[in-house]
Amino acid sequence: QSSALQGLVYALGKGFGITALQKASFSQGERLNKGHIHVLDPEENGLPVLEPVLCGIYVREGDPGAAHDGQAMLVDNLVGLLDSFGFERVS
Repeated sequence: QSSALQGLVYALGKGFGITALQKASFSQGERLNKGHIHVLDPEENGLPVLEPVLCGIYVREGDPGAAHDGQAMLVDNLVGLLDSFGFERVS
């Protein structure tokens, strides 16, 4: 998990609010298993069902060099992060 997501899950565990997260982002987490975070059923709690979220990574081809290598590394890391949450890939 990213440090930002860990912070969000920590805040939720302390009762600081509600948020919409993919279950995969915290379902195996210790806080959920200990009852600190509760998953609400949208129908039972009168919450709207959330629409799927589309996320795109667009890369502009550049000249070879340090900037291009850094861009490729950033894209690889972003793709890896999104893959870790089980997002569907669309080409």
